[in-house]
Amino acid sequence: MHTGAPRVPARIGRRAAVVAAVRSDLGLRSLAETRLVSWLAVSLSTRALGLLLVLFAPRAADATAVTMRTAPGLAVAFAVGFAIGLPVLAAALGFGVLCATAWAVQRSPAPVPAPGTHVASAA
Repeated sequence: MHTGAPRVPARIGRRAAVVAAVRSDLGLRSLAETRLVSWLAVSLSTRALGLLLVLFAPRAADATAVTMRTAPGLAVAFAVGFAIGLPVLAAALGFGVLCATAWAVQRSPAPVPAPGTHVASAA
């Protein structure tokens, strides 16, 4: 943020050291309080997401309960596979997009103009 004051170059000595304490915006005094607040935030947001899912898809919750009663092993195996497979799939997709972008940039016939520059068209 610019305050309107003129900029003055910083002068830092060769053996200078920055010594400062980092303070939380929440005013938490200890690591235990920070962990408690973080745990509480994650717990409440997870509960809220679960309640929203039950609100918008109540039959899915019923189907989950029936599946856990009738085939708990299969349900747990599916959940573990989903929890491991989804991040692996996302990483593979991200890597594929990265490779495709690099390939497209490498094969581009002309350099891309910088934002805000005018490129004359051959009309």
